[in-house]
Amino acid sequence: MKMIMVKSKVFIDSIWSFIERFSVQGLQFLFSIILARLLSPSDYGLIAMLSIFLALSQTLLDCGFSNALIRKIDRTDIDKSTVFFYNILSGVLLYFALFFLSPYIALFYEMPILELLLRYMSIIIPINAISLTHRTLLQIQCDYKLQVKISLLSIFASGTVGVIFAFYGFGVWGLVVQSLLNSLFATIMYWVFVKWQPKLLFSMTSLKKLFLFGNNILLSGLLRTFYVNIYSLVIGKFFTPLDLGFYSRADSLSQFTSTNLTMALIRVFYPSLCECQNDRVMLINMYYKYMKILCLVIFPIVTLLIGLASPLVIVLLGDKWVPSIYLLQILLIGYIFYPIYNLNNAFWQSINRPDMVLKAEFMYKVIGFSLLLITLPFGLKCLAWGTVCTSIITFIISFIYTMNSLKISVSEVLLQILKILLLSIFMFVVVRVVVSLFCLEIYQLFFGAIIGISSFFLFDYLTFRVVFKTLKNE
Repeated sequence: MKMIMVKSKVFIDSIWSFIERFSVQGLQFLFSIILARLLSPSDYGLIAMLSIFLALSQTLLDCGFSNALIRKIDRTDIDKSTVFFYNILSGVLLYFALFFLSPYIALFYEMPILELLLRYMSIIIPINAISLTHRTLLQIQCDYKLQVKISLLSIFASGTVGVIFAFYGFGVWGLVVQSLLNSLFATIMYWVFVKWQPKLLFSMTSLKKLFLFGNNILLSGLLRTFYVNIYSLVIGKFFTPLDLGFYSRADSLSQFTSTNLTMALIRVFYPSLCECQNDRVMLINMYYKYMKILCLVIFPIVTLLIGLASPLVIVLLGDKWVPSIYLLQILLIGYIFYPIYNLNNAFWQSINRPDMVLKAEFMYKVIGFSLLLITLPFGLKCLAWGTVCTSIITFIISFIYTMNSLKISVSEVLLQILKILLLSIFMFVVVRVVVSLFCLEIYQLFFGAIIGISSFFLFDYLTFRVVFKTLKNE
């Protein structure tokens, strides 16, 4: 009975986890579309220039203590209060650091307006510091339902105000206000709904123990954050805010579907992989099944988006974002193999080999940074193609290592991947033909999606029957 109750709770938590991810991301996406139609690409470019400094500060703010609290079984009020006051101190210090560095950052980009923008945007750091421990406690409690409520309410309220500011011509300040209010509203609600208050307690012993838990997470987090934002830094320095605006919007759109779907599915797959880590046959079967499911979900969706990129951008964002279409198509190609790479990482974690995950991440970043330097002199489109090459190279290496570990035939698994890829390419051709038949973008989008998806399943039924076999095996 107890086991049934535990499984039931896990299932409910998973549902709310899915709802949290997709509802929050969906609402954010909706407001981003509205704001993109009201603001210029240059406005987004200016904010993107500051992203690396704000993201690194946010990583330093946490310093791995959130994960340390989650992992610590015997956590006490002293631990929680110590982390809380450390966050407050870090938030204040990081704010003043960004405040005094803002003139030099503006000088680096040769954009004087960035000094004022950064001084206002960096207020987010101390605001987030006030509620960081409360957020962590909700994660410990697995209270996804409350997280959904807080996230949705704060996004809706801040997004509405941001849209009003943008509508009345405040330009980039609409994005600043939206970000600030989102953090502020969320912080207030965390304090209202989370039934925990810090005590006047602080322990250096507790801080040291927690730091030992979280220092590796901090280092990997800093590395990941730096790499994710390095493109914005480089493009902002060597190109114009307009160019960066086009690139950042294309990158956001390309990540939205692939990243969210992949991470949501991996979150479900990972516990199953962990459960059968000692049963090699079952582990291989699980991996193989999940790999096919990921490919069947992500490949056709990403390929469909590549084919419909032009009407999609024009309908959602407007004509002023047309230069981002080609960049979007290139970056989407880079995300095709993203799900398999992440499944491989989940596999290594499930068999207690986090060292392989770190090696893979390090390899990914070395290759990516090298190709960034190589492609930079040849322009923005070439730089985007560099990210595709990085994705393909790291996928191949990660794939071969995983196959060898599982002792699975590389050719057998690769054949399944190629079948799904061929189905997706066929669908892409059909979509492009359909798009060419209509003049209005809304018709291109509607009929391209309907006929494209239908052709995928029809072609599969007439040839490989990958989908039907997978569903039958379920």
